[in-house]
Amino acid sequence: MSNKRKIQRNIKQKIHAKKNTVSPDIDQLFENVFFGFQQKTNTVTCMVRQVTESVLYELLETGNSSFNLNDWVLTEGSCDEITVHGPFTTMEEAFNFGNQNLGVERFQSTPNHF
Repeated sequence: MSNKRKIQRNIKQKIHAKKNTVSPDIDQLFENVFFGFQQKTNTVTCMVRQVTESVLYELLETGNSSFNLNDWVLTEGSCDEITVHGPFTTMEEAFNFGNQNLGVERFQSTPNHF
């Protein structure tokens, strides 16, 4: 079996196992997504989001199998070089990580310039 098929099977198993814990509207595009800003530059430094089915699929597709539905993940970097941190049990844990490790001063749900 190819590595891609193993990943897809793993995704399906994890999603099926956690299916009952996902609320019906959790997969809205910007629901439970927060952007972290540094005070000095006022630029987006990271993104914190709750792990939904689609996010879990993305994480598992990249080979990161330590996440479960409803965990929280912090990502930083650009499209070519994204670094994933977590899993975090709560949104606050992810925010604290961003503050302590990345110098994030504030989080907001939708940046004004988007």
